[in-house]
Amino acid sequence: MDRTGIKKIILCCLLGITAQVFSSYALGFILDMMPGAAGRYIADTENLFKNDAVTILRVAVLFPVLEELIFRFLILGLLRRYVPFIAANLMQAALFGIYHMNLVQGIYAFLLGLLIGYLMEESQTILACFGFHIVFNISGLLLDDLAGDDISRIVCAMIMAAALAASILLCLRIRFYSIHCNE
Repeated sequence: MDRTGIKKIILCCLLGITAQVFSSYALGFILDMMPGAAGRYIADTENLFKNDAVTILRVAVLFPVLEELIFRFLILGLLRRYVPFIAANLMQAALFGIYHMNLVQGIYAFLLGLLIGYLMEESQTILACFGFHIVFNISGLLLDDLAGDDISRIVCAMIMAAALAASILLCLRIRFYSIHCNE
């Protein structure tokens, strides 16, 4: 792998952090507005946030690698042969959302699937998707432990805005490497 490929993988890992920060705080806003969905989401995901070694290994490494192999490498790869990228990406992201079997998780998994599909297209390597997804999940475990419930809505909105801006800049940088370094 050349230096540009390594840079793309590193940028995808950094994007995993910023995307997780944004989605964690956005999820807080969403769950506040949907109390019924919040209870179900918490019940469905509480086992994911146990900090024992087996759970951390499953959530941080095993699930991301398997999901990327299935949804981006196999499904997106197969669909790309038959339909344009946008249609293929929408289909694999929809399947990724449905796979999570929970309305709240399904919505953000769909959006996350779109982003990771984009990263696969831009980076042309599953390693970037592995890096993003692993770092995203590890960041989620850490944020669950570090984020306090007593942060004001204004501070949350500022954190979300900064994380979204950083995520957009990282996506633009990944795109820049794809355009200018693959010629």
